[in-house]
Amino acid sequence: IVAVRAVALLAIGAWLGYQPPRIRALAARWMVVCIALEALTAICQFSTLQGLYDAPFLQWLYQWDVQTMSAYKDAYVIGGRSSGTFLAANALGPWSVFAVWFSVMMLRGVPRMACTAAALLTLVLSQSRGSIFALLACVLVALASMFRMKRSLRYGVGAAVVLAVGLGFAISAIQ
Repeated sequence: IVAVRAVALLAIGAWLGYQPPRIRALAARWMVVCIALEALTAICQFSTLQGLYDAPFLQWLYQWDVQTMSAYKDAYVIGGRSSGTFLAANALGPWSVFAVWFSVMMLRGVPRMACTAAALLTLVLSQSRGSIFALLACVLVALASMFRMKRSLRYGVGAAVVLAVGLGFAISAIQ
């Protein structure tokens, strides 16, 4: 299923590349909402798990999260790591890598900075080592291709997006 998800994301990206600007803008607005939702959920989970803030709604969210995870498999219940709206923290990691690249490539101005920061925070809260290493490797590839080919950073990042998604999902599938 991980490979299907990776191919689906690449197909959606390719499809969006050929759409009129208004469709790309609509997709970008929805993606901003998704990035904010995942970041908010990850922050709520982390603050509850660490005992930083205790509210009835957060306790309900935590209990629902544990019940959902254990209903699928007890191995999914991992303490201390945010999983967002995903079943496991290692699924939130690749999403965060994708969200970072989407924010950098598709957004402009304040939404770009806010969504990039939110996606990076979500990645850190997921504590997905494989996804963090995949993001770092892709940044290095983007910078290397930018300098090697004497092209813009946008070209280098665009070339690294495919690598980011592939590495992120491959590493999460192994873990």
